[in-house]
Amino acid sequence: MKASASLFLCLTMLLSQGVAQDFRYLRPLDGISDQWHRIVLPDDLFQHVESDFSDLRILGITASGDTIEAPYLLRINEGSRDNHVVEFTQRNTGISQAGFTTTLDIPTAEPINRISLTFQQQNFDWRVKVEGRHSQSSAWTTIQDDYRILSIRSPEVSYQFTDITFPDADFRYYRISIPESKEPTLLRATTSLYQEVAGQSREYPDLKIVKSEDKARKQSIVVITLKHPVPVRDIRLFASSPIDFYRGITISALVDSIETEKGWKSQYREIGSGLFTSFHDNHYEVGDGAIQRLKLQISNQDNQPIEIDRISLSGYEHELVARFSETASYFLTYGRDNSRAPQYDIARFPDRIPTDLSPLSLGEEVTIRLAGEDDTRPLFESDVWLWAVMGVIMALLTWFTVKMMRNGGDGRRDGKV
Repeated sequence: MKASASLFLCLTMLLSQGVAQDFRYLRPLDGISDQWHRIVLPDDLFQHVESDFSDLRILGITASGDTIEAPYLLRINEGSRDNHVVEFTQRNTGISQAGFTTTLDIPTAEPINRISLTFQQQNFDWRVKVEGRHSQSSAWTTIQDDYRILSIRSPEVSYQFTDITFPDADFRYYRISIPESKEPTLLRATTSLYQEVAGQSREYPDLKIVKSEDKARKQSIVVITLKHPVPVRDIRLFASSPIDFYRGITISALVDSIETEKGWKSQYREIGSGLFTSFHDNHYEVGDGAIQRLKLQISNQDNQPIEIDRISLSGYEHELVARFSETASYFLTYGRDNSRAPQYDIARFPDRIPTDLSPLSLGEEVTIRLAGEDDTRPLFESDVWLWAVMGVIMALLTWFTVKMMRNGGDGRRDGKV
């Protein structure tokens, strides 16, 4: 009861000062003990916040009743990627009875883990062998064997998979062999060291998946609905087909639904495309803000549909890094139309923000009814509000009862009724 009354009092002060009256939602912050903290945004918050997060504010009420604002930085924990190109000299390119061979000479001894090849041919399916050695007198060591590279060009499909990846290696020479009777025309090769630092991602559960077939368009349709709008970044499809396949795929996100004479019609916007294939992992990266419904369209052409066994959706963790300079009761507020993103000084020196930050706990979301909104909505959309107001009413009733009893006693002593 004491926590509810405190929440009620703080919100009343925020509203009376006109600070929070334009926000529709708030959550109390708990556990502030240092100057800097991190606040991980929960999944159910994205359905109410603006797509560019411009309406997020951290407001506080001090002991003297002043309203203050805590600055923050929004961070998306997506990790990092780097592809460092390493120079080489190409030698001994030719063809023999064994097939096509070329040697790459890297004089700097820099490590690499990727060789990207570009050929003049547009349609091929080859098996590649990659070997390495430290000197011309040493023996060749097999790095990759029977590694498949592929290129498919047709009016319906344009696909290439010609990157050869392997564990970090620091050989001086790399020999690439393709056992083909007809010489491939190698236009370009690139050697590089690819490094990736994984981000903090979370998988979104509770997917409602509806599959159907559009026989007229020769498409498989998969509609995926999530519990809340969330920032989907990665889509992974898993299929255990015994045959090789490659199909074009289009990924769209629901943007609106309109009511027609024939019922509700969904409007989608394309946010990604690629290939659904048995040749590699079917992983697609998208980025279009918070998404609640996706539609996948797989072009089967004249082939039988491929059964999808499992679908995984995930996104990077979003967090606020906030600075608290004064002691106060703080709230995360959001849900304000036409907001302008705040401009804080801390954005100019992110390197001075501590790296080891403890997280804060976010309380239950409280809905604030704005002036002019539909009066048919429930007055109390949160149990916290209901209990807080009930406590205030009980306190007032007790105070009036005691006052009446005292007045009644005084009247009897004066001989009055």
